[in-house]
Amino acid sequence: MTVATADLTGPDSQNTAYVFPGQGSQYVGMGKALYERSGAARRVFQQADEILGFKLSQLCFEGPAEELEDTINAQPAILTVSRFVSGSSRSATAGNRRASSPATASASTPRS
Repeated sequence: MTVATADLTGPDSQNTAYVFPGQGSQYVGMGKALYERSGAARRVFQQADEILGFKLSQLCFEGPAEELEDTINAQPAILTVSRFVSGSSRSATAGNRRASSPATASASTPRS
């Protein structure tokens, strides 16, 4: 998944926009690395599995591709991976904003 970012200045500097992938961006193996490395990602996939009543996680990680590409499966698969990534991005963005606030920046900037 590709994440695009931009630094904004002026009155829009505190606004954030998210662009999510659409139909056709699904592939066998999508989200597997996230699932293996993140408890939060595992929880998102487990919740999707429970809500949908089938192992979407297994379909995303193992396929078959023809079944994953079916709209009825592709849409929730893309949403599930996007949901985790967007939540992670929001957390990181919030952390970056705190880290770059004037009070924090001046405290961590070496003085010459």
